[in-house]
Amino acid sequence: AVENIPSSSIVECCRISHFLQSQEILDEIVAIIDRSIDSENCVSICFLADTLNLTSLFESALSKITSNFDKIENNEFWEDFPRELQQRVLTMRNAVSSSLLARGQRSKVFFTSSDEFLAIMSDNIRDQRERLVDAKQRQVDIINERKKRERVGFLVGRDVHSGSVLDAARKIERQEKRVKTLEGFYSDQKKIFSNAMGFANEKGKNQLVL
Repeated sequence: AVENIPSSSIVECCRISHFLQSQEILDEIVAIIDRSIDSENCVSICFLADTLNLTSLFESALSKITSNFDKIENNEFWEDFPRELQQRVLTMRNAVSSSLLARGQRSKVFFTSSDEFLAIMSDNIRDQRERLVDAKQRQVDIINERKKRERVGFLVGRDVHSGSVLDAARKIERQEKRVKTLEGFYSDQKKIFSNAMGFANEKGKNQLVL
């Protein structure tokens, strides 16, 4: 049984079952390796998963690397990583601690895959846009109310755009810049992840051809 494979042989058995296209055995071995991922072996497992195009194992190892990057960046396997993989890891690591996603909400954000990261970021941008639209509408309502009061004589000699309205306008301007920054960041990350996955898919096709 797969469970009886010695830990020292599990990686080699994974390579053999992948080469022989024994999917059922491969799936069981991958599940065992996945459960064994820790900060000591995540880099080598990520490298293995990338080599064999094992998507779920790759993402599990990648998430462990991301959360332990400070301990891992001097690992000898890290230096052997393809540039595309290094870019992806660094992007995920930066996103984990980025205030772009978590300002005032959470001190740390964790993603189990690039798809989850992009989905969370997309939701965040949508929420930011909705809040921006609401803020602009409140601003319009307040200004219209001030103009109405001015016409009936309740506000005399006062600029309707002064005071709290002016403060709100400055906040709205900052909020608009923030949304644009988020949108630019999101676009950049989509390109990076798309390139990395394209690289992996192309490599998988080449392996099938071989």
